[in-house]
Amino acid sequence: MNLRLYTCILTLIILVFDLPAQKTFFGKDFNNKVGIIDTDKISQTVYFIGGLDLSNENSSSTLNAIRSFSKKDISQKRLVFLGNNYSKGDFDINAFPAITKELKNSKTDIIFINGENEYDVLKNRNVNILECPEPKIVELDENNILIIVDTRWYLNHDNDQIKENCPIKNEIDFIDALKESIQNNLDKNIILCSHHPVVNFGQSKRQMHHPKYKLLKEKIEYAIEDHSRLIVVSGHDNSQQLINDENYFIISGNGDRGKSFKKGKTLDFASSGIGFTRVLFLKNGSAIV
Repeated sequence: MNLRLYTCILTLIILVFDLPAQKTFFGKDFNNKVGIIDTDKISQTVYFIGGLDLSNENSSSTLNAIRSFSKKDISQKRLVFLGNNYSKGDFDINAFPAITKELKNSKTDIIFINGENEYDVLKNRNVNILECPEPKIVELDENNILIIVDTRWYLNHDNDQIKENCPIKNEIDFIDALKESIQNNLDKNIILCSHHPVVNFGQSKRQMHHPKYKLLKEKIEYAIEDHSRLIVVSGHDNSQQLINDENYFIISGNGDRGKSFKKGKTLDFASSGIGFTRVLFLKNGSAIV
């Protein structure tokens, strides 16, 4: 059973607000011919969003849109926050439970991934973020899994204290554990979730020239190269991108703000508007973005 990825403008969600001129790009290979999906054929629905500022009205509008979609989903649902979901210093520790209460009540499981802001503000607080950089596997069903990786730790962990029972002590352990997580699940469809993108055409692309970031990119690309049924989903960049470069790469970091991007040969879709990504796993093994 192969993962077949189709693209659908109805599920690459771009929300329109009174913002400066937003830019949208469609690559020549962009496929928007999916049509209406029978809800009985959907096995799992996963929402991805990053770059929220919970003190910003736009963020509330984005989360309300996710709530609206979620209410119509009869499949199992998950919402993955891809990091940097508030401005530094503006975060109310009680904000997340209040905002996500309705989603939890609608049986939507919620997963948080570390971004720079999560570490800066929440490092010593009782919030559900990864406490060990070991890849975390979330089983969606017997055919589909998420692998959560803490790229922020890999890029900047010099001052972090690692728990004694954590098997990841250095960058080599980190990559080895990631490879093992993928190799042990070659018979499944995988979404690899991280804060930092592996491929990027947005403004934050310049950060990828840093030697440590370049090495992380190379190591992840090596780890995933033999798995054709794997999608990489990231935040960090304030844009929405769908990239087809051997594997599919999705960036969904425009929860409350959008920034410009550059066109690229492997870029199928991009927007500087505000939005989120919804991935539908069908019972026949297909995935729709």
